Amino acid sequence: MTARELLDRHGDLLARAQAIQKDLAALKRKPGSANEEACQRRLARLSDELRKLKRRLTASQARLLHLMKQLEDPLLSQVLSLRYLKLLSHQQISEALHFSQRHIHRLQLRGIQEMDRVLQGP
Repeated sequence: MTARELLDRHGDLLARAQAIQKDLAALKRKPGSANEEACQRRLARLSDELRKLKRRLTASQARLLHLMKQLEDPLLSQVLSLRYLKLLSHQQISEALHFSQRHIHRLQLRGIQEMDRVLQGP
């Protein structure tokens, strides 16, 4: 699996977890529904799915952090972390690090390439 695939998969897991959290919040806000039993089953199913996703996210994040720590340039690691673990946009990262968006994009690509080299090993 490539670095990009690992990073994208983590982002997909995060997005799915956020969607489930929204669904759960909406279900919990609903006052007594006409089909209370169905709502309770859905609530239990979503809660279970969220627990499983959180375990996968924890493992995925640990693996990514381990890989990022092996990058030679800490700036590349920081950009990848902000982009894929914190889900910040290029604009938000550029404002935080005081670089242009274009430069942030280049750093992201270099970070992914370097992470691929780490994955391939010596």
